[in-house]
Amino acid sequence: DLIMGFRLDEKDGGKPTYEYLAIDATVTRDPEGLEKKELGIQKDLQNGKLAVAEYFINDDNPDIKGKIEMPQVIYALLPMEAIEFRTLLGKGKKLSFDDQKKLHGYKADIFNRIIQQLQKWIEFIDKSLESSTPDLIEPKQRLARKYRMILGLIMEKKKG
Repeated sequence: DLIMGFRLDEKDGGKPTYEYLAIDATVTRDPEGLEKKELGIQKDLQNGKLAVAEYFINDDNPDIKGKIEMPQVIYALLPMEAIEFRTLLGKGKKLSFDDQKKLHGYKADIFNRIIQQLQKWIEFIDKSLESSTPDLIEPKQRLARKYRMILGLIMEKKKG
């Protein structure tokens, strides 16, 4: 599992702020296990909750630490894909042309799956707003804004 951080610099030169995305990196052949993880995310979103990291430290700014909340996605790989991906990463700069192409393919796949999941969860939140109790409307609207912000940041990162 990992947390992707986005540093947002203030236009007036003030202190930067940060947004985060939890990525549940899962290696499995078990579709039921993935379904269980997705149901967990759905349950949290239905209750107006984000994923939580209890003991977080921001490497860029160690003053930011402790419990943080953030949107979450799942990036699932089959065991053989995970082995190949890890092997490619382990080669560092000693990649052949074919290895570079494979690694570029993984990068594109990661971005595309994260984007698809963020869009899926935004749609889920929007639909769940229609049947929400009054006390959950504002928390779910906050969730939708947070997911949309992260989606925008991912789209910018993908372009760059």
